Formats: sequence, structure tokens, C-alpha cells
Amino acid sequence: MAKSSPHRPHIFLNDFSIPALGHGDAGGGPENAHISFRVTARNSNQGIGIYYDASQVTPKNSTLFASMLSGSSLTLTESQWKQMMHDRSRGQ
Repeated sequence: MAKSSPHRPHIFLNDFSIPALGHGDAGGGPENAHISFRVTARNSNQGIGIYYDASQVTPKNSTLFASMLSGSSLTLTESQWKQMMHDRSRGQ
């Protein structure tokens, strides 16, 4: 019987946005920030699943996750927000 070695899952960031960064006043600061993203997790393993929190990627499957972080689920300090705004002004 051949020994099977598990493969690493592949994670792809499909989309990422912080809509407030598109506004001149930065959307009012970190308390009003929203971060949205879509991630695809691909598991090429036969018979081995991936489990993280309430998420699950079954064997030989790709799963799309989409979410938005805001309010209490988004922990962003004023300092981090200022750094993001500084990076944005430099085109980064």
C-alpha cells in the first residue's frame, strides 16, 4: 500500500476593499470603517478536511468565503487608521 502525504491547502485572496478609504474625509475614521473580502480555500487532499472556527473545506473541494468586518468585529486603532491613510496618500 502506498503512503499518502497530505498537501497544503491553497488560499487565494480574490477581493479586498476598504470602501471608506475612497472618501475624501476617510469615512469618519476607524469607528466607521468597513473591510470586505472574499477568499477561496482549495483543498486537494483526498479524505482530509480543513476546519477553522465554524468554516469547513471538505476533501477535494474549493470553498469561497466572503465577509465584512465592521464595528466590534473590526479592531482598528486610531494609530493604525492614520498609518493606512498615510499609506493611501503615498499611493501604497
